[in-house]
Amino acid sequence: MSETDADGPPPFEDAFSSDDVEQRIYGTILQTREPTTASAIADSADCDPKTARKYLGWFDELGIVTRYDG
Repeated sequence: MSETDADGPPPFEDAFSSDDVEQRIYGTILQTREPTTASAIADSADCDPKTARKYLGWFDELGIVTRYDG
C-alpha cells in the first residue's frame, strides 16, 4: 500500500474539508493569528459570509473569538 492510500490525517491545507461548515469555520479560526474579516473566514471555510458571521457571533459569545469593529 502506498503512502497516499494509507489511512491518516488529511493534508494540512485540506484538514477540515470533509467537516460540516461549523467545524470548518472553527478550524479556520484556530489557524488564524490576526484580526480577519468574516468574508476572509468564509472564503477559507468555503461557506457563505452570512453563515460565517452567524457562527463567528456564536463563537464570540462563547469567548472563542474576539470581535473587532472596523
